[in-house]
Amino acid sequence: MSAPNLIETSDPGNRPQQIYRLNSRECIRAVLITDRSPPVVRLERGKVTSDGIVPTGVAFSFAAHRTAAIGQMLLDLAASADLSSNGEAA
Repeated sequence: MSAPNLIETSDPGNRPQQIYRLNSRECIRAVLITDRSPPVVRLERGKVTSDGIVPTGVAFSFAAHRTAAIGQMLLDLAASADLSSNGEAA
């Protein structure tokens, strides 16, 4: 699998967001919510349709200062998973 495409934009609330295209049908949207204390990162899975990105309801939110720990957790998970040659879980 090639590296995900990254699209930087803002959400309807004018908050910065990044969209990572996983494939032609799915993406992950990362939104930084700074209007609260502490700032929060929200990761949402979405489906790519002709109308744009439709949220699937799957979301994960955490305090922004925990981003490094969450990133390490995901790296550890990927390292322990049985990955096939195309980069997707078997």
